[in-house]
Amino acid sequence: MAEEQTEKKEKTDKPEPTDDLVTTAHSLGDLGYTVTTGRIVLREEKLTDDVFDGHEARAEVFLTAYTRTGADPLSRPVTFAFNGGPGSSSVWLHLGLLGPRRVDMGDAGALKPPPYGLTDNHETLLAASDLVFIDPISTGYSRAVKGGKPYGKGKATLAKGRHGRYQPLGCGASCSPPSISWKERGVTYTIQAKVVGKQSDRALLVKMANEAIRQGPR
Repeated sequence: MAEEQTEKKEKTDKPEPTDDLVTTAHSLGDLGYTVTTGRIVLREEKLTDDVFDGHEARAEVFLTAYTRTGADPLSRPVTFAFNGGPGSSSVWLHLGLLGPRRVDMGDAGALKPPPYGLTDNHETLLAASDLVFIDPISTGYSRAVKGGKPYGKGKATLAKGRHGRYQPLGCGASCSPPSISWKERGVTYTIQAKVVGKQSDRALLVKMANEAIRQGPR
């Protein structure tokens, strides 16, 4: 009884996460735009004996939204960009392709050495559409709330003391195959399993990752 009361008190004392957003104004030549960035809280409806019991915070999602100044929001299209690959945040689409600023790495065949700077992206999609870049949970700055578990993720201990992240099969508008990712000397490696045999996809992916780690980077 005392343990239950202590647990309830800890839940009550835990501060409730809130949205935390910042808005600034910028321009790219004649293209004026507003940037809103920060975290928004995702909440789940809770039911107790089929009776609505409020909302429970599950995760804080980091986003960066660009809106063109003076555009009609009723007719203006919006493009949502979620990530740049399995286990990746939206940074690659954000600063590598679609946003009004991009990483200046030089041109193909004449790449610049790091560290890279930022430069205006005159090919930005913002000229035609508002943009919202969203980091999936456990990537970028998006996290499960304190004490919560990351969605669809699982830690995996790999060969040579490496630590990996397992992502099971996920289906929404389309399906993403199960995958496992790990870092080696600052580089992220990902293996996906599109065909699963008698072994579970997790066991198969761990086995494949361990073999790749033992062979070393190529």
